[in-house]
Amino acid sequence: MANFEYKVNPPQKGNRNSKNVLLLLSLSEPVVWEQYEGRVPEDATTYEIANSEQQQQLNWLVAEDQLEKFGKVYQEMLSTIQRVHGQDAVIYVLAAVPTAVAIEVGRLHRPNAHSQLEIYNCVGGVFSPALTLRKPQ
Repeated sequence: MANFEYKVNPPQKGNRNSKNVLLLLSLSEPVVWEQYEGRVPEDATTYEIANSEQQQQLNWLVAEDQLEKFGKVYQEMLSTIQRVHGQDAVIYVLAAVPTAVAIEVGRLHRPNAHSQLEIYNCVGGVFSPALTLRKPQ
């Protein structure tokens, strides 16, 4: 899938000085405000990695290079977030992704180098906290 590209949307709402960051992964379907309203800090700056609308479907992941490209885009996004918000930022990850992408998010997390991740799970169309990946104490 050589012509497959991810859209990295510029930061939306929130305060660039905030230590709270919302990272939407809208790959299988869009992640929308109503799904997480009141569940993440109001001052969070929102970043997003998305597929085109035509590719937002359950079976969009069909080639290994799509997963590799996601990994590169995701790592670049984490670097940008840390550069802008600091290594002590907390990143709330709300993902509409296939299992392989969710595993990649966890696999690429480096506790000693990356910000804390608060992973949310969507059940019944609403996101709730599911897992925390943090620096060792």
